Amino acid sequence: MEAPEPNDAMSWRDDLLVELVPHAVHRLGNQLTVILGTSDLLALLDKDPERREQLESVTTSAREATELVRALGAHARSGSEPVRAQDLRHLVMGAEQLFSSVAKAGGFEVAPVESSGMALVRGDGVALQLLVLGLLVSQVRPGPNGERWDGVARIRAVELGERVGLLVTTTTTDSQPLGAVEPDARAFALAASLGGRIRVRSHPGGRGRTLLLGLPVLEP
Repeated sequence: MEAPEPNDAMSWRDDLLVELVPHAVHRLGNQLTVILGTSDLLALLDKDPERREQLESVTTSAREATELVRALGAHARSGSEPVRAQDLRHLVMGAEQLFSSVAKAGGFEVAPVESSGMALVRGDGVALQLLVLGLLVSQVRPGPNGERWDGVARIRAVELGERVGLLVTTTTTDSQPLGAVEPDARAFALAASLGGRIRVRSHPGGRGRTLLLGLPVLEP
C-alpha cells in the first residue's frame, strides 16, 4: 500500500478536529461553570472556614481545563517531527484527555491504560499521535445516528517480539451489539507509511470488538 500524501494526512487531522472540538468545548464549558460559580461563592464568603476547600476545587478545575486545551493544541499542531523513539503508551496517555470525551459521549468508560514490555517504536511523533488518536476515536465514538452504549474501553500497549501492539478492546455490559467499525481508510495508509498494520475483529455475539495496531519494535 502506498504511503499517504501529506495533504491526505492533514485533511484527516482536520476531520478529527471537527469531531473532537465540540466535545472539548462542552467539557470546557462545564469546567468554566464550576470556576465561575466557585469564584462567586468565595466573593460572598471571604472568611468562610471552607474557603481552602473551595480554592482547591477551583485549582483542580482550572488544571483539568488547562490540560484539555494543551492536549487539543498538541493534536492541532502542524508540520512534522524528526523521526525518533516514541513510547506508544505515552502517546495514548497524551491523547486521553481528547478521546475520553468522545468515549463518554459514546457511553464508554475508559479503563486505565495498561502496558507490557517496552512499547517503544520509532517514527514521526506528529504522525503517530494522529494515527493513535484517530484509531481510538473510531472505536469509542457514538454511532452514526447518535447511538450510545453502556460499555468499557480497555487499551493496552504491548511488546510482541518484533512488533509493538496497541490493542483497543471495547465491550458492552448490556445486550446491545456494537457491530463492526472500520477505521478511516486514511488510518490504514498512514499506518502502512509507518511500517504498521491495522486489524479489527468483532467478538462472538457482537458485544465487543478488538482493534490491533502493530508497529515495528524499536531496534537497539
